[in-house]
This record gives sequence, C-alpha cells and structure tokens, in this order.
Amino acid sequence: MIERGDDRMKKQIVILFALCLGMIGYLVYEKLSREGPTGLGEVLEMAEGVGTKISALTEMTDHPQEDDELVVVDSTPTATTKRILPRNLFRYDIIDKTANYTVLRADGHKVITNNDTSADIECDLPECVASPGAGQVGPGWNVIFYVLESGYKITVDPHANDSIADFASGNDAGDHIYSDTTIGSCIKLVCMNGDVIGDETDAYNFYSFGYVGTWTAED
Repeated sequence: MIERGDDRMKKQIVILFALCLGMIGYLVYEKLSREGPTGLGEVLEMAEGVGTKISALTEMTDHPQEDDELVVVDSTPTATTKRILPRNLFRYDIIDKTANYTVLRADGHKVITNNDTSADIECDLPECVASPGAGQVGPGWNVIFYVLESGYKITVDPHANDSIADFASGNDAGDHIYSDTTIGSCIKLVCMNGDVIGDETDAYNFYSFGYVGTWTAED
C-alpha cells in the first residue's frame, strides 16, 4: 500500500510534537529536582519529613511552653485567626456578686466571690443532670465560691432535685450549705454521678472537691 505524502507529513508532525513535549518535560524535571526550596527533590524530602513528624506525635514527649501560641481558626462568617496562650487555659474568670445570684451554665470554671458586698448573699446552682438542657449542667461542670468580703457569708443552694452530696451527714436533696465570714473561705463543687450515703442508687449531684474554712449544711 502506497502512503500518500500528506499522511507521511502528518505522522512526522505528530512524532516531532511528541519529542518536543518529552524534551520539555525532561527539562522541567531536571530544573525542579536540582533548584531551590521549591525543587522536586526538596519537596519529596519535606514530604518524608512530615511523615516522620506525624508518626512522632504519638510519642507525646513535648508540650507547649508558657509563651507558645496555639492558633484557633474562627469559622464564623467574619472569620479571623485568633490565638491562645497555654497559660490562659488555666486562668480563672472572677465574677463578684453583691446580691443574690442565679448561677448560669456559662459560669462553669469560674470563681464567684462576694467582693464589695454589704450583706450575706445566696447563689442558686443550676440542676446537675446526665444530658443537660436549658438551665442545667452536665458531668464535669464545676464552680468555685470564695469569700472575699470579711463579715459576710456565701450560701450555696442546689436545685431541688440535687444535693451537695455527702458534704455532711443528712444533707438531703435541696439542702444548702453556707460559709463562715472569713476571707479565704472557699469551696469547689463539681457535677458528677455517684453514690450518696444512705442511697444505693447512683445519682447526679454536686460533690465537693475540697474546701477551706467552715462550711455548714442546713435544711
């Protein structure tokens, strides 16, 4: 079969085009593999290094230093990148109350004081439950009460369904506790599930994680 001249020409053009592409690809590869931090060789080395670092994370041998910054990405419509200093993770927010106060779910992990008050104050706790809804708190929620005004006490009143469990003998559901009037008297209460003296059924209640000064249970 005799091949026409125009067919031969088309084949030659295709072959020449393929050779050019191959040469260009080879030159690009050589450039990337030999040049600068963006070269292919260094990219491959970086990828290998990243793999090593990720696997090393399981060792958990290091920890953030006091002034290290942890980046937090805000996902709101007006997103901004924020930062957290590790020391701030352990900082307490202090709220001073000079009158009776209903403790909010948002007050968890805070210190409530009676600073600058001129009278005794009462703080009413939210209900402690397994799966909290509105006006309720769940396991691990905690709050600290601290007397900062000499001569005035703080009374802590749990929800009617809760007790400040095993704080004192006979401290039943709804019974409150109160501090003495000495600056430095304080108590930390945590919502947990556990046994109550005289009750074989576990229940969610507030438990004391320790206190300073004199705290008294009362009906």
